[in-house]
Amino acid sequence: HPRPIEVTVLDQLPVSGDSDLTVAMTADPQPTTRDFEDRPGVLAWVLTLPPNQDRRIRFGITLTAPRERIITGFDR
Repeated sequence: HPRPIEVTVLDQLPVSGDSDLTVAMTADPQPTTRDFEDRPGVLAWVLTLPPNQDRRIRFGITLTAPRERIITGFDR
């Protein structure tokens, strides 16, 4: 684009309803908004990109649970 543009990137973070299961997030840069539009776990990054430039968002999660707990849906 010949001019700066504003971009909104959405992603989601698992939300635990169990006190034995915790979710920690790492992000660079940090999201602009958490629980976007009052939706638990939805993250938003609002970025203004200069002409002819790109931007990388690094995002990861760590799940912590008791050793005997089986968590489905995630690779170990």
